[in-house]
Amino acid sequence: MISIKGGTSVQIISKMKDAYDSLPSPQEIKAALKGSITTMFHLIAIFILKTLLMPVAFLYLIIRSFKLMWGIDVNSLYNIRK
Repeated sequence: MISIKGGTSVQIISKMKDAYDSLPSPQEIKAALKGSITTMFHLIAIFILKTLLMPVAFLYLIIRSFKLMWGIDVNSLYNIRK
């Protein structure tokens, strides 16, 4: 951050011009955003996979393993308790 306390008006204007010149160009901003949007879509896909699909898949596998190993039908146990 540029400090503009003190100094003459010419120095202050010079500091403001230097700060403006150091800003990134619109093309640089566009390129940075394009890369970050792709990354954001990948993160969203991983989040959905981890929070929705994997737990449902594990629950399905646990129910199937109960049926195969012990012959217990989890759905019938659920219906009995209702």
